[in-house]
Amino acid sequence: MNKRYYLALGAVAVLTILAVFVVGPVYGKTGAAIGIVDMDKVISEYMAKPLLEARDELQAKFDAESAELEDEAEISQLFRDYQVQLTRLENEYRGKIHDAIAEVGQQRGFEVILPAAGVLYGGVDVTAEVLAVLK
Repeated sequence: MNKRYYLALGAVAVLTILAVFVVGPVYGKTGAAIGIVDMDKVISEYMAKPLLEARDELQAKFDAESAELEDEAEISQLFRDYQVQLTRLENEYRGKIHDAIAEVGQQRGFEVILPAAGVLYGGVDVTAEVLAVLK
């Protein structure tokens, strides 16, 4: 019985040491600060106005050019061309937002920055810092 007792005690000790080396680093990462960004605010303050203006400008151009066309296929192609232009512009703005978030994350030493809408508790709000980088 003494032999089994020491064998069990040794197994517990080995498992404890393994837990410290395996779980410790994982726990340390989850203990790191997590940034959060209010994406609705970033989009409304940085991206919405220029995109709406670009949309209105492209709509006016489309209306003027399509009025001269009679072929539905040409009108559809023109519409797709303007949609592509608007999508490219939107992707450009989204890329700049992503770059600004990454920059703030690196400056602050965050391992992750999440959208604020998905966070129920905790996190460090870096929305103002992201907007400052974008302006």
